[in-house]
Amino acid sequence: YSKGAAEKVLEHCNTLYQNGRQRNMSAGERAELNAVLEHLMGEGRRVLAIAMNPDGKMQEKDMVFLGFVSMQDPVRPEAVEAVEVEAAELENEYYKTNEYQELMARKILDKKLSGENMVVMPENSEAAKNKHKVAKVEKTEKEYSNFEKWMMYLFPDY
Repeated sequence: YSKGAAEKVLEHCNTLYQNGRQRNMSAGERAELNAVLEHLMGEGRRVLAIAMNPDGKMQEKDMVFLGFVSMQDPVRPEAVEAVEVEAAELENEYYKTNEYQELMARKILDKKLSGENMVVMPENSEAAKNKHKVAKVEKTEKEYSNFEKWMMYLFPDY
C-alpha cells in the first residue's frame, strides 16, 4: 500500500477498484478524480491518496487507486491575525505609492483618460504653493517619465 500527496499518487495509478473489482482507469475518470481533488483542496483541506500495487511489490508505478482521504485542518487564530496584519501593512504601503496617489488625483480631478498628463506633488512643495503656475502640456502619443512631467510643470518651456 502507498499513501501520499494525492496528485503524485494519482499520477502513478492506471487502474482503480469499483464495486470490488479492479479495472482500467479511463481518461475521463482520471479527470473527474482530479476535479474532486481540486475541489477538496480548494476548500482548504489536506488530501492524501491511497493506492496499492496489486503484485504486492514496493514500487510506486502501475498502482491501483483506492481513494482519497481528506482532512479539515482548522485555521489557527494566530494565523488569521498574522494574515490580517500582513494585509494591512501591504495596504498601507500601497497607499504610499505613486500609482495610488495618481489614481486618487485622477479621481478627484476627474481626469479619467490615461493620455492626460498630470504631475502629483506634495501639498507643501514650492510648486504647489505657487498655484498660478500652470504647465501647458499638449497631448501626444509619447509617454513622459515622471521626471519629464515635473520639468514640464516647473518649466513650461522645457
